[in-house]
Amino acid sequence: MKSRRQREILEIITQKNISTQSELARILRDRNFEITQATISRDIKEMGLVKSNDSTGKHRYVLPMESSSGRELTRLERVIEDTVIGVDFSENLVLVKTLPGSAQLLASLLDHSDWREVLGTLAGDDTVLVIIKDRKNVVDICERIKNKMG
Repeated sequence: MKSRRQREILEIITQKNISTQSELARILRDRNFEITQATISRDIKEMGLVKSNDSTGKHRYVLPMESSSGRELTRLERVIEDTVIGVDFSENLVLVKTLPGSAQLLASLLDHSDWREVLGTLAGDDTVLVIIKDRKNVVDICERIKNKMG
């Protein structure tokens, strides 16, 4: 049921501009799903959906890799710009220092990003350990983060 519901959510957000959880819940109910606000919220989190501005400036739910268009920053880019204060590396590990309380959000965004070089992350309060698949990509990842820092 959960996977069917999440497939339906993907179909809905790709066909319509959905800007609130209430809108999404209404459409799912219209499609005969028994749904609560808490379930919608969990699905959005599990699926890694983010809110992005469409061409008219209205917010809507999208998959993380769809959220960048033109000059618009993705949520990942905004979080890096707003919270990252340092980057260093060793072997295939990148250590990212953030403002207090920001590390877990950054780690989640990296885990759900289209950065194929990232194997996974571990986060504390103000530090993210990014595990890179191949150490030949470590410098590129560090530069990518540094270039997005505010």
